[in-house]
Amino acid sequence: MIRFDGVVMSLMSLLYISSSTMTVEDAPYEVARIAAASRAHNPTVDITGALLFTGTHFAQILEGEEEAVDALLAKLHADPRHRDLQVVQRGPIAMRRCAGWNMAYSGSSTGVASYVMRVLDAADDEARAKAAKALANLMVEFVG
Repeated sequence: MIRFDGVVMSLMSLLYISSSTMTVEDAPYEVARIAAASRAHNPTVDITGALLFTGTHFAQILEGEEEAVDALLAKLHADPRHRDLQVVQRGPIAMRRCAGWNMAYSGSSTGVASYVMRVLDAADDEARAKAAKALANLMVEFVG
């Protein structure tokens, strides 16, 4: 828990993966719109994070107060630009790993698709947790 102006705040982080429903032609434009909307909205609810798009999948880290993150997650579940949203890592954090980034995104990256697929194709919960941690670490390194 973190104290801010006398108010106790509990930060949490989650990582989700989802499948894109966008066409190859529409994806660059739509993902740019997603990043721009995130950069405008997230500061208003004190959410930080990072977005990764492989061409076929999204991976996103969201950090903030649990209520704000859960509210955003509900919106994401309803977004028709992706489907099969799976939260692969979720828990409390002592400090933000993506501090200073309302939503870090630097363009489509097919080179990291193997990290996403390792999470999705994991044989068991332990392997999935390990793969999710590796993906999250890569994304945090990306924003660093």
